[in-house]
Amino acid sequence: MANQGLTELESIVLRYNKVAMEYLRTDNFKETFILLKKAENILNTEDNEFLPQRLKLVSITYNNLGCYYKKHKKPLVALNYLQKALELEEDSDDDSTNIASSHLNICAILSSIGKHEEALDHSKKAIELLEASRIERPENVRIISNLVVSHYNSAAEFEHIGRLADAFSAYSSALDIAEKDLGKQHPLYSSIENAIFKIKHRLSKFKNTHGQREFSPIRVAMQKHIRFPSITPTLPKGKISRNAITPGKIPMGRSSPYENIRHIHFKESL
Repeated sequence: MANQGLTELESIVLRYNKVAMEYLRTDNFKETFILLKKAENILNTEDNEFLPQRLKLVSITYNNLGCYYKKHKKPLVALNYLQKALELEEDSDDDSTNIASSHLNICAILSSIGKHEEALDHSKKAIELLEASRIERPENVRIISNLVVSHYNSAAEFEHIGRLADAFSAYSSALDIAEKDLGKQHPLYSSIENAIFKIKHRLSKFKNTHGQREFSPIRVAMQKHIRFPSITPTLPKGKISRNAITPGKIPMGRSSPYENIRHIHFKESL
């Protein structure tokens, strides 16, 4: 929704958010914080509690404060704001793609602090919401790219908890959607392809260690990109290089979208 239909005060709050995010993109943390706090104070003033779009504006402001604190390396504070934003979005029946983006933002924060099981839950919720949205808007690039990111994030979290077969399956789903709907030239495609190459190597090491008899579907699944059985082998939890990413815009021309991993999905409009 554009600024049309907003009250003058609501337009000011929205403008504060937009300018704040422009400052954040250039690492001007001081001005970012000042503007977002101004927006928050306006919305939390008792006289303004009946603004028509107040709840949506509060969720936008909280989301952007989460962005600020994440980039300012305060993940727990960021998580608090992002969770509040998600609650408001769900209570106000916000667009499902916005709610999915919030789940992905929270997923990235939880992953960064080592809470991989919880992060996985949020990436799965994002997938459910985006799959439903894609049925209604099959050509929407934002929905498709966020769906690819959701599958990638699920795969990364499966890797973190040692469920390599599930990780391979999720990476394969991400690659299939990226290839079909975004094209092989999209920066996401090459990054997922690289992740699949690495997970195949890890699965191969697992097979060599435990024997073909213990996990015979590996070879077939790697060749045909089919899903693994529900009972899959696990490895001890360990540090891996891939992490959950956020659904922000992916700059074209980069070899990997994950160079932009610290950028979170800003919200600047209703």
